[in-house]
Amino acid sequence: MPHLLPSGVLLLGITAMAQAGEVQHARVDHQDGEYSVDISVKVSGDRDTIYNIATDYEQLSRLSDLIIESGLTRRVEPDGTRIVRRRLVTRTCVLYFCFDAVLVEDLWEPESGLIKTVFIPEESDFLYGEAEWQVLAIDKDHTMINFTSRFKPSFWVPPLLGPLFIKRMMLGAAQQTIENIETIAGSEELRP
Repeated sequence: MPHLLPSGVLLLGITAMAQAGEVQHARVDHQDGEYSVDISVKVSGDRDTIYNIATDYEQLSRLSDLIIESGLTRRVEPDGTRIVRRRLVTRTCVLYFCFDAVLVEDLWEPESGLIKTVFIPEESDFLYGEAEWQVLAIDKDHTMINFTSRFKPSFWVPPLLGPLFIKRMMLGAAQQTIENIETIAGSEELRP
């Protein structure tokens, strides 16, 4: 999912646009250094196309300028469950200060259209975290994406401005992400 964007890369669109995704619900909460994100968006495009774009882990950088690296570092299959280890590096800037955040997470699909992730703290810039993506068909031309996550960064976030900054950053990145997903989906649907 993306996301501070990593499980959030996959935050997929938080602003309503005339001919694009429409936000159904968006909330970012903060308590004791932990962030909770709950977002639902309606995306233009059929479910399978949107799902394939969002799960193309090797090419997540085409969804957001914040993603500077994405890829799979390991695949494991314990007890028949396919688990993919994904590594994301995002670049975030606040005024003139920029930093890279690393997120390594294990993800799996317990059922079609549902993706769950667990952050790997020893390889990430997060003390802990988890996320869940649900990609549902609304009709043949629209898809609903529900994203929830909770995480605690290991890097310092200013206590007074941090929650507001993280919310604004996530919402801005999400706007770009949804626009890119819909552009990619449109071009893939035009292919013969």
